[in-house]
Amino acid sequence: MFSGATQILKNSIGFRLLRSVLFWYIFSSLFFFFIQLAVIYKDERVSIEARAKNELINVSNMISFPLSLALEKKDLNGIKSVMRLVSNNPFVQEIEITSQQSPNFNQEIKLSEKSENASWVRFSSNLFGLIEGKQGILGSLTLSTSVKYGFFAVVTNTMIVSALINTLIN
Repeated sequence: MFSGATQILKNSIGFRLLRSVLFWYIFSSLFFFFIQLAVIYKDERVSIEARAKNELINVSNMISFPLSLALEKKDLNGIKSVMRLVSNNPFVQEIEITSQQSPNFNQEIKLSEKSENASWVRFSSNLFGLIEGKQGILGSLTLSTSVKYGFFAVVTNTMIVSALINTLIN
């Protein structure tokens, strides 16, 4: 009884127009949703990497003076004790000291294997001290840490839920 009327309704221009508008509305909503998600993800990643670099700067500031003194006095045991102290910090995953004087006091500790699923953040600073009575560069200190992509996945999942709720509410 209604099959003829239903068939006429499905073939009508209004119904096809409504179906087309609904398809493009859903498609464009999803498209802009994923663009917004990509922008949020990029901003969050940059923010996390900036915080990681700030932490490396803080650690570097704490150990620069004792490390400079050890390099200035050519005290290998002092350098190693500072490196042991830093290696106890769970945040720092690689420490490298490059000495520019003779004898060479270069030291390197890798506390973590480099992972393909990580973004490495590095901070380098010069170590200053007295060289033959004049202020100069004794060497450099490089600290590294990794920010795992698994962490970004957790952040992304949280952002997806939050953005989806915001999209549905608005």
